[in-house]
Amino acid sequence: MTAFRTQAVIVAAVLAATAITGCQRPPAPGPQAGALTGAPILNTVTAQAVVRDMGAAGLPVANPRDVAKQKCPDIKCIEAIETDTVTVLIFSTTGAAEGYAGATPSTFQAMNIVLQFGPTVTVTDKTAYEQVVNKALL
Repeated sequence: MTAFRTQAVIVAAVLAATAITGCQRPPAPGPQAGALTGAPILNTVTAQAVVRDMGAAGLPVANPRDVAKQKCPDIKCIEAIETDTVTVLIFSTTGAAEGYAGATPSTFQAMNIVLQFGPTVTVTDKTAYEQVVNKALL
């Protein structure tokens, strides 16, 4: 091979490499499509909406009060509404809700929502409360 031919092959290789890498776009600033920047949103159901729906269904929900500041730091929930009969807890993930419900008696869990029933709630009423949550998640 002559020096000219060797030089031409090297130039061709460099040009090919430059063309291939030059066609790639640099990443756009900010989050990329498909990249998670925080916890995914499971649903938009709030504890307040669940309590409201329970009342609309004729279920006892007397004296609703926001107890998130008292309960959530310890149990890692993001919302908590307590009534005289049931407490509605919202967690950031299904796993967190499952963990809490699995370790706590008298609970019902659907996705990231946990109901904690008071001692006077009947089996029939528990089923009705559970149906309200399941309907809210549709």
